Amino acid sequence: RRDASELGRGLVDLEPFDAEGRLRVDGERLVLAFGRHRGRGLEEVMQEDAPYVRWLASPSSGLSPEDIERLNARLESSPFGPG
Repeated sequence: RRDASELGRGLVDLEPFDAEGRLRVDGERLVLAFGRHRGRGLEEVMQEDAPYVRWLASPSSGLSPEDIERLNARLESSPFGPG
């Protein structure tokens, strides 16, 4: 049986992007740490489920206004941005 430390980094090891820790920073990527896309990169999800990312970047997602602003700025600079 392997110890958890031998398995490598997990989502809880990544720096939170938002106040609730729902998004995590992995180098240049943002990774979702909750919901049906947990563990997936934001750009990957944007390509496959753009409505989900638009919801995430809206007030109805539960993120703070400051975190939504930061997320939208990040999306606007992405080649897969909200367009």
